[in-house]
Amino acid sequence: MDRWIYSRLQKNISKGSRLIIVHAGGEIGGVENALLVFKAGQKTGDYHNDMNAENYEKWIINKLLRNLPKNSIFVIDNAPYHNKLTTASPNSNSKKSVLIT
Repeated sequence: MDRWIYSRLQKNISKGSRLIIVHAGGEIGGVENALLVFKAGQKTGDYHNDMNAENYEKWIINKLLRNLPKNSIFVIDNAPYHNKLTTASPNSNSKKSVLIT
């Protein structure tokens, strides 16, 4: 009979240096030469300050798109850094000319 033993690290892993690892893969494995690894700037807290839209876009252009096999399909989730607002949406303080165009 198989038995599962559940355990966890006893050390607090929420402190210390962190690495950001970005990669892509599919049915045939990882996309060759698309791996990006860099050290996070903060030792604790949210990694989103390091992996942002600018870094993500650089990875897409310089690593992923250059190495994707032909006829690939690229699917992403809706993480905040996967989307970048290029033009702010009009609001109630916007001028009429902005709202019309």
